[in-house]
Amino acid sequence: MRARGQTFLDNVEISHCSQYGSLKAALRFEDTGGLPSNITNSALHHGEGVGVQIDNADRLTFVNNTIYSHAKYGFNISTSDQILIQRNLVSNI
Repeated sequence: MRARGQTFLDNVEISHCSQYGSLKAALRFEDTGGLPSNITNSALHHGEGVGVQIDNADRLTFVNNTIYSHAKYGFNISTSDQILIQRNLVSNI
């Protein structure tokens, strides 16, 4: 069984993370078991892969973030529910 947890980031910078040619993102949520997580007022930038990868995750909130200079996708979401993405800037993807 996988361990499940929650993530609460506010005013955080994530720089030069993610792997080129893969779904190993700078920030990844997978099989969260419905536990809520919040990412607010943060920046993810200069990654060589995906900015945010969400797979089979529920109850995630992304508000007032900046995601820029990533390869392929800013957000990549599949098989997930109750994802709030509000007032985010995604550019230079």
